[in-house]
Amino acid sequence: MAFNEQIHASTRPNIFELFAQESMDGALRPAIQHVCKVVAHAFPERLGTAWKLADELCLAVEFFVQYCYMRYHSGSFSEHFYSLKRVTASKGGAIGESARIISVICLACLPYALARMERLHSDATFDTGAAGSSDSMSGRSIKAVLVKLYPYIHFMWEALKLIFRIKYLLRHTDCYSPQHWMAGVVLVRHLDDSHSDGMSVWKKLANAAFPAGLFTLKLLEWWYSEENSGNVRTLTTLPVPPPPPRVQVISVHVSVLKTA
Repeated sequence: MAFNEQIHASTRPNIFELFAQESMDGALRPAIQHVCKVVAHAFPERLGTAWKLADELCLAVEFFVQYCYMRYHSGSFSEHFYSLKRVTASKGGAIGESARIISVICLACLPYALARMERLHSDATFDTGAAGSSDSMSGRSIKAVLVKLYPYIHFMWEALKLIFRIKYLLRHTDCYSPQHWMAGVVLVRHLDDSHSDGMSVWKKLANAAFPAGLFTLKLLEWWYSEENSGNVRTLTTLPVPPPPPRVQVISVHVSVLKTA
């Protein structure tokens, strides 16, 4: 790339920063799913369908959030949290509207498609293994093809991401992931904080409240998860410890005779 030689060591994020922001991006969708699950259980008659449409609601919310961050901060939610921004891979300038749209599609729509494909694969694996399936012949053949093809698709996608990470680590490319390559962008550190002085109070509150709310949702999701339910049940079912033994203090009054 022409921009490879222009990225200075102080603006090029290291691999640990990119790992951290990538894991934080993956935490947004489970947090929204947990909200849909809580709402569906709290109001099953009115909002019971929220859990059935959890994936689509996650897609809509994630698309909206990522587009807002991409428009106002030139980066995703997690990239802005770690003071990173996207610039064009060719000249290193500000990204345009097409790059924003492609970036948001890679951030929101691509994980949604992969998650849906994984769920369909797991359902198809269960249906093909179950006896007495009520599907038609064409439905069973489609599921059989999906069961065979999805592992190869998943392997190729994960291998492609690994290749990009290794090349980024060896400084053979500045695109950390295939999503960046498809959007034609690279990540750099955003060192100029002068724009924050002109931000309104509401934008500053939103920037501070959104990460805090995401952390709270992840904490609640972990607390009520199946992996942690055994620990919570153990803590709540422990017997009440007996009160400490009462120690009787015998006060001895000693009269001291004062001699003149």
